Amino acid sequence: MGMHARHVRHGSRSNLDMKFLAGLSADEAGQFLADMLAEFGRTINDGDAGRLIDLHHSWQQRSYRAHLDSKARFTYDDGPFTVLAKDLSDSRVALLTSSGHFVAGDDPRPFGVLDMTQTEAEARVTEFLRAEPTLSTIPIGTPLEQLRVRHGGYPIDAVAADHNVALPLDALRQLVSDGVIGELTANAYSFVGATAQLRPRDKVAPHWAERLRDEAVDAVLLSHFTGQGLLGIFASDQLQGFPVTLASTAKSTAATPPRPASSDSACLRGPRRSPTNGSNATASSP
Repeated sequence: MGMHARHVRHGSRSNLDMKFLAGLSADEAGQFLADMLAEFGRTINDGDAGRLIDLHHSWQQRSYRAHLDSKARFTYDDGPFTVLAKDLSDSRVALLTSSGHFVAGDDPRPFGVLDMTQTEAEARVTEFLRAEPTLSTIPIGTPLEQLRVRHGGYPIDAVAADHNVALPLDALRQLVSDGVIGELTANAYSFVGATAQLRPRDKVAPHWAERLRDEAVDAVLLSHFTGQGLLGIFASDQLQGFPVTLASTAKSTAATPPRPASSDSACLRGPRRSPTNGSNATASSP
């Protein structure tokens, strides 16, 4: 190869399977292709495609691991992670996702376009990155068939086939029914996470945090968060005081303010359980 792998077309935003090639040198990319062809020949003989998947994953890890020590454009000494002030079974939990979900009939109309296609969203991802994200409200009891998803920054096929992949409503409702979570807020929230850091941090996060405070939230579950939008939300001083859980990772640095009494009857409630020990519980991604 006479060029760096980053000059090789490695997929659109709806097919990111080979995106990792951009992080490989020309020699490494050539070695990956040689290895893949060799394993493909073996697969023709015995029909076992598992080796191809394993090889693909190993090269993905090799490519992305090289960036672990890269200097980040934005760095923060602290973050708004907070321990729960009460047992999870007595807590009100909100769901916030960057997956680009919305309810049928409530299209956020990016750039004034109704029913924008996924293809157009991908083509206009640079505009999304420059625009202020819009928060969509999703009633917690919304049937999955009434959900829609559109996002210019990632392939949505898996999420469209099973919305719980990024918007885990069924899992959360089951956790409430089982008494693991005390209750859910009346609404979940979603936005398109293809956005810069500064706008979420300085403009929208304070308003979103105020909305959560109005709903007397004890903890926030962040689902599908990656990249700049995630960092912008986390960096907002307005989120200080909310216990925040991202996927299966939770850290804590600040104390949680007491939750005011609520008369919101629209929240889902589960059976109350007495704490089994004196430790603080944190939610994790289902």
